[in-house]
Amino acid sequence: MTRFFAPASARLWLLLGLAALLAACSALPIPGGSPTPEVLPTSSPATQAPAVEATSSGQPAAADNGPDVLTVWVPPQFDPNSGTPAGDLLKQRLLEFTSRMPGVEIDVRVKAESGPGGLYDSLAAANAAAPEARPDLIALPQDTLQASALKGLLQPYDGLTIAMSDPDWYEYARQLANLQTIQFGMPFAGDALLRAYRPAVVPTPAADWTALLEGQQPMIFSAADPHALFTLSQYLAAGGRTSDEQGRPTLDGEILTSVLAFLLQASQAEVVPGWVAELQAPADAWQAFQEGKGDQAAVWASQYLPAASEALANSSDPAEGGDATLAAATLPVPPSPESTNEPLTLATGWVWALGNTHSAHHELSTRLAEFLTESRFLARWTQAAGYLPPRPSALEGWQNPADREGFSWQSQLQPILQSSRLYPPIEVLTELGPVLQQATLQVLTGQATPEDAARSAVEKLSIP
Repeated sequence: MTRFFAPASARLWLLLGLAALLAACSALPIPGGSPTPEVLPTSSPATQAPAVEATSSGQPAAADNGPDVLTVWVPPQFDPNSGTPAGDLLKQRLLEFTSRMPGVEIDVRVKAESGPGGLYDSLAAANAAAPEARPDLIALPQDTLQASALKGLLQPYDGLTIAMSDPDWYEYARQLANLQTIQFGMPFAGDALLRAYRPAVVPTPAADWTALLEGQQPMIFSAADPHALFTLSQYLAAGGRTSDEQGRPTLDGEILTSVLAFLLQASQAEVVPGWVAELQAPADAWQAFQEGKGDQAAVWASQYLPAASEALANSSDPAEGGDATLAAATLPVPPSPESTNEPLTLATGWVWALGNTHSAHHELSTRLAEFLTESRFLARWTQAAGYLPPRPSALEGWQNPADREGFSWQSQLQPILQSSRLYPPIEVLTELGPVLQQATLQVLTGQATPEDAARSAVEKLSIP
């Protein structure tokens, strides 16, 4: 547990912090980053000694008139005390918020992203057995946001903010913020399928599958992915839809046949290697790419961005024969009569959600969510954390390497972000994924023709 206080001055804060350190003898110091006022030590709830809490006047708070405490839950990768550059930026931002809000503290709790004791399980358990322990603000991924909102575990933002009416949001972020027409989230981090490639080998990535076949440039993707995200993105780019008028999962057999036919051609030409049928997740495709088994691969942006930043930092000057090593582009477009020939990729992301439906802190928590999704902060934080920004202006704020003339994060990522659309709700994806996975594998391994595989996929979805 970490608490961020609102000090009257930096000097007074340090004195109070020293007093708290003496009182909490079992606590360990939090790793520090930049020269900002230090936060109180972190310790387990079972061993933590009572902390000295300061009011705006600098005096210890009375037991019956203590400060407002905002409880914030985050997964480990967003821990403000992680000691990483992104963690330090978030810690500074939280301290800045409390410095602007006298009498406010922020209590950060780190929860596993999923599984027992994770964000969703902890939120559901607190809602049932200990409502007072629910978080005021909670960082949630898309699937968990949807599940939590459907279970009534979250407070909508409707009536509390107009932040999402700002035109400065990418479309995927707008979709991410809402469940149906109700806003449950404030987006702060994005992720999307993109094509990572080595420009030394693939100078100009092919825009569509026809050019890909002509160029004989192998393309890696996770064909055995249970959610079939690559095949699904190709199907959507070709004009397919995933649900009917009643919201039930559906597939267009003709469009799916055209996508599978191009995958078959690519497989026969060895542009899609046969061994991709063994790759079960984008992480497997990323590993194969890193091992040099191919020079372009469909992977998550959160896999590519940290590696690309490291490659930029470690590669030699282009003037001396070096190169940027890695680059990113949109996925190839499957040409078909229904296709608009516009790239489309599937995206997801993280939001700040209100995790306490009966809290008196809704307005204050909303102000904190707005503060944590402000564009200039997101520009620095998303680049440091290795996530896509949810706002166009935040991408504009990314810093390009001074020694890499012509390299631009904006020119690489803007087309990807503009073409990103939120992937379908988990209940739709759960039904579509296995069907598309089987059809893809059947075609790539020669067990079925594209026509037969597509027909079988459509029939399986039509069975009640």
